[in-house]
Amino acid sequence: MRLVERIVGVDASLTDTWQALIKAEGWPEWMPVRSVETSPHGKVDKNTSAVIRWNSGRPMSVVVTEFRPGRSFRWTGRVFGASVSYDHVATSVGDGSEILFILEATGPTAPLVARFLKPAYERALDEAVPKLRAMLAENAG
Repeated sequence: MRLVERIVGVDASLTDTWQALIKAEGWPEWMPVRSVETSPHGKVDKNTSAVIRWNSGRPMSVVVTEFRPGRSFRWTGRVFGASVSYDHVATSVGDGSEILFILEATGPTAPLVARFLKPAYERALDEAVPKLRAMLAENAG
């Protein structure tokens, strides 16, 4: 079940946007997380697993389940018995780029998980998007 789908325009090249997305250990600069610890250490790729420590909740272990270099990645974990996937899709649009953020949950507990995870992720994106835009603009300038 798709819980959140948000398209965000940014004034940055596709390359810079993609680099911000795959530098997950740098997410605390713009996403409301305490930390993201990737294994292996470094940028997200097809072999990455991570522990995300959200500011508002428990740590979540995820593993990359889909990876298209320079384009998109999905990582998936479990929350109270539901499989939860976060997609990050970057595309070039005019002089800038767009990011598509998708949150999905499946399994018998997905409706229950959706009740708290959907608004939490929407709030996280509300907070993150202006910071991400500012960070990308500063890096470009």
